Amino acid sequence: MRANAIMKIVAGIAVCMGAQLASADTIIYLKSEDHDFVGQGLTQQLNFASQEIQAQVEPGGDVQVFGFSNDRNFSMRLGSPRGWDRTLLTNATCYERAQHAALRENGRPGLHFSLDSRGCSESMSRFRVREITTTGNQVESLSVDFVQHCQRAGGAALFGNVRINSTDDRPQSFEAPVFNSSGTLTFVATLGGVGSSAPGGVASIAMPSTLAIADGSAYNGALFRYNGPLPGQMGDRSWRLQFDAPDLGYLGAGDYPNATRFGFQAMGEAGLEFTYDGAGVNTISGNFMISSARYDALDGFPTVFNAVFVQNREGNPASRTNGAIVYEALFRNGAVIFSGGFEDSETGLAAVDLVYPCAN
Repeated sequence: MRANAIMKIVAGIAVCMGAQLASADTIIYLKSEDHDFVGQGLTQQLNFASQEIQAQVEPGGDVQVFGFSNDRNFSMRLGSPRGWDRTLLTNATCYERAQHAALRENGRPGLHFSLDSRGCSESMSRFRVREITTTGNQVESLSVDFVQHCQRAGGAALFGNVRINSTDDRPQSFEAPVFNSSGTLTFVATLGGVGSSAPGGVASIAMPSTLAIADGSAYNGALFRYNGPLPGQMGDRSWRLQFDAPDLGYLGAGDYPNATRFGFQAMGEAGLEFTYDGAGVNTISGNFMISSARYDALDGFPTVFNAVFVQNREGNPASRTNGAIVYEALFRNGAVIFSGGFEDSETGLAAVDLVYPCAN
């Protein structure tokens, strides 16, 4: 750090897209989507004095940064894929599908950013190193752009730029999310069926990336979760929908009759469960039909999933929910878009190639 630098801490200053970052030893610009726990949905710029920053290379090669002022604090840890012993981050390099830095799996890059003591218990991120210089274990300069999702399978994002003693004066810009997704859940519920609390027992709910999570299930199926506005309700509420193939098999396109509550299904039975606004059932009978299903080869996330389902409350066909879900996710890697996941890309990266040169 430059010993004679004079800085102030400034919080909550919005900087327009394309504006030049102010000249400062440590500057952090953050943009948080609604429902992001760390950034609390705010846009803000933080400036720290050199004596308020600690930045060093850890023995394992990760870069660890701490910033403390009278009323604000942050920490950031980032590193190359675990297993690359002491491989330092490099300039003009992008790191894809990063996990929580302290908890990441072998072969995964790591990133974790916390603000005012708020952090993620798990995460999925991507980051770009624009500039890094070190002397021994001290970080002399650093310029990093990142996006962090506080869920393994995406969700609301925190976008950030970190500049420490950096010569990088390019216009402020953000990394793209790990992926974008969209979809719709529709249903009709009758006579106490799950979802009958919606007005008229009918709903059509959009599933933007910030509100919906699509993941694999513990039973090798597909799990969809949503937290946001529900018809006729105040504030954010939730629903959950899970599909599982019989006997832990592959959940692909096809008909799945005789579905019962997932986790309790017998051999040869498919698993199904739909809960809505806190209401579920103990016993389920039903069925579902998947018209298309595709999954990301690296993490198993659904990339395309279209299905209709029937769920009978407590096994009673008179108290049923008829529903349909349509979902698609687009994974991004710089300018390359993986329309169906890594496995469908002919020109993009291999599934295990998560570190690559990128424009600085």
